[in-house]
Amino acid sequence: MFKSLTKMKVMLAILYMCIVSLLVIPSRFQVVLPGDTSLMTDQVYIEDHTISHISSIYVISYEPITLFQSIILNITQQGSVFLPSESTEILTLAEKYNAAQIQKQSSYIISTIVAYEKAQKDITYAFDGFGVTSLINEKRTIQIGDVITSINGIVLTQSTDFNQFANVQTLTIQLVRDNKKLVVTHERQPLDLPLALYPMFSLIEATPNISFPGLSSTIGGPSGGVMMTLAIYLAITEQLYDARIVGTGTIQLDGSIGNIGGLVEKYRTVKEDMDIMFVPENQVHLLIEYEDERIVAVSSIDDVIHYLDTHDAFVD
Repeated sequence: MFKSLTKMKVMLAILYMCIVSLLVIPSRFQVVLPGDTSLMTDQVYIEDHTISHISSIYVISYEPITLFQSIILNITQQGSVFLPSESTEILTLAEKYNAAQIQKQSSYIISTIVAYEKAQKDITYAFDGFGVTSLINEKRTIQIGDVITSINGIVLTQSTDFNQFANVQTLTIQLVRDNKKLVVTHERQPLDLPLALYPMFSLIEATPNISFPGLSSTIGGPSGGVMMTLAIYLAITEQLYDARIVGTGTIQLDGSIGNIGGLVEKYRTVKEDMDIMFVPENQVHLLIEYEDERIVAVSSIDDVIHYLDTHDAFVD
């Protein structure tokens, strides 16, 4: 009898530990869930011009989740559960936040440049270098937020081909960190991770004058670029619309639209309250199961403008 009770207690203890492991101990998994929309009226201000009620979409990223949470989320299919890349996994939460803010800052200025040039408005700007949004190693030789200005004596430009440094063993990097100019020497190692770099610009002058209250918000990342570009363009060309327009996609200096993460979750965020959703053409296949005619695939800001012009989305 005593042995049976002891065995039962051991089994219960093991069961308890298993349950605790599932409920409490974090896994390596990360989840992306539907989020909300962000009005461009809250993100950008243009003197004497009206910003249209256009919205970008953001999702909620949560990590680390427990094994139990990952099981439930996979069963209910309420979000996308995945293992983050090694480059992402070594970042602290603070570093991830800072990286997303750098991406947003880069995106805002690029959006402005593209929109003003598309509208043939006066704008002058300067290229500052490439902002770092990932780590090359856990020693943090190069840090999140550094702005790299030259490598091995070669001054970087917005069109720099980084392949020229692919087989160089020693990198002498000039950068700006916390408003201080530094020189960092990095010896390549077999386990080095690739750097993620975003072009950084200073806006010198723009007519009409523009500012970005949204830079102080906690929402980060570059995926609002296409909608920011559209909002600025409509404002400075004095066009209005009578449709609920949402969208997602990065923007490049040539006006092309790039891929983003969490597209399915972004669609689920807005599907009940939108008329048009612009998405990157290269990713529209991810939404094919929804058969939603309101989804519009675009590859450039020209595609976005042309679609609105030809579908009577504007009103005086």
